[in-house]
Amino acid sequence: MAAPSSTAASTSANPNSTSNSSYEVFLNHRGPDVKKTFASYLYHRLVSCGLKVFLDQEELQQGDYLTPQIKGAIQTASVHVAIFSERYAESTWCLNELLMMLESKATVIPVFYRVKPTALRWTQDRDGVYARALRTLENKRKDDQVTPRHDPATVKHWREALSTVAEISGFELEACNGDEGVLLAKVVGSVLRNVKQLPLNVAKHPTGLEEKVRDFENKVLWQHQQSGRKPQVVGIVGLGGVGKTTLAKHFFNLKRSHYKISCFLHDVRETVGKGSLMLLQSKVLQNLTTRLDLQIDNKDEGIEMLEKNLPSSEILLILDDVDHSDQVDAFFPGQTFLHPNSLILITSRNQDVLTNSGVEKSSIYKLDGPSQQHSLELFCGHAFLIVSA
Repeated sequence: MAAPSSTAASTSANPNSTSNSSYEVFLNHRGPDVKKTFASYLYHRLVSCGLKVFLDQEELQQGDYLTPQIKGAIQTASVHVAIFSERYAESTWCLNELLMMLESKATVIPVFYRVKPTALRWTQDRDGVYARALRTLENKRKDDQVTPRHDPATVKHWREALSTVAEISGFELEACNGDEGVLLAKVVGSVLRNVKQLPLNVAKHPTGLEEKVRDFENKVLWQHQQSGRKPQVVGIVGLGGVGKTTLAKHFFNLKRSHYKISCFLHDVRETVGKGSLMLLQSKVLQNLTTRLDLQIDNKDEGIEMLEKNLPSSEILLILDDVDHSDQVDAFFPGQTFLHPNSLILITSRNQDVLTNSGVEKSSIYKLDGPSQQHSLELFCGHAFLIVSA
């Protein structure tokens, strides 16, 4: 129902704390029913696709109060997945989350897990599991007397919300012949089609990428992590066409869910060459602060706005294909205003550009061409693709 379970991006469901995190997907579910099964599988599959997903760690929630984290996640997510299990309607948390999800006007993907849409559609004067659950929430018995348990207007809103979602085209476990793997694949595919920020398109034949990412992490990230005093700034250097951008994109897809917010700036060299440096500064501000109302007239004004508006939370920022240190200075001339757990990754063809930008030589990964084996695999992939076409 709320709060991500990944260590790097988790926030506790504490009503006394606040969070400025933005999420792409919100998972609405009743924990005791599906948390350790379908909801967990779905969460990890979506995170592996590079999405930021909000999943509650609590097994049971007390009361009706939705925490600021839950409200913020629902308001920022572009896709909501509602997993309807047999005892879903017993949870006022689930029902209140559902109300907020519908109010947000974002995409809602219903998943009917061992229940049918008709159970949600008919909850008045019926004998289904949802109808019985709502009657229990509506009234309580004491000494043979029936008294209201929840406000009748609230129960009416819950019924209407369930009926509305029942009419949305969703996915049923029964329609997948009870195969949860098939259901999982269909739901993940639907989320990827509907989420506003899809994972970056990396390559048709990503040969050797996983190995390169591990090598990059082992040689640069883990060996030269800062001691919490300032953000980590690292670089990838190599000849044009060697795969720097491909590696950076794949790394971004894998790691962006570990940070509060993230931004990937494509083709910095080319964009600046066209006189659009302020456009890139605006993009950083919009992606990292969600501020759409800031107008930048010149480079120095952009630097000042970045220093004033960049959040204090962890960020992942990738500057791709930089060819001058001034381009780096345009985005973070100093690092004191960034969270110490932030990561800035810069790719360039020229190592001197990186060192002149303050990147230590030990924090620069030199990317060579693919190995003989990977070259052969890449050639075969293209060759067979051409033959099959």
